[in-house]
Amino acid sequence: MNIHDTLMHVFPCGNIRPNVPERDGFFEVHGLRSGTVPQNCERLASGSSKARLGQAQRDSFLVRTADFVLFFRACPEQTNRLPARFVVSCGFAPRFSPLSRDLEAYARRSIAAHH
Repeated sequence: MNIHDTLMHVFPCGNIRPNVPERDGFFEVHGLRSGTVPQNCERLASGSSKARLGQAQRDSFLVRTADFVLFFRACPEQTNRLPARFVVSCGFAPRFSPLSRDLEAYARRSIAAHH
């Protein structure tokens, strides 16, 4: 499965924007309901944090699918509609590559440091 199809499987109700130029080719998923969590994957680590006082809570997830390891944050969507969330990529790597081990270690350190 490619990354787009994997994201459709993990966030079946989201609008996926792969290869966002300002994110160095990573992905964003928009239009998620508040409280949405990743599906059809194994959650390896997660946590919640606030970047600054008064900011809304952000949730970080490290998950593994059949083909990829994904590290991302779910943040409040800036809209005037119902409460919504969007996901922004912090990194992804093919599951059985050396990069996936590096990403997993980085994600675990990042989640622990911010929570």
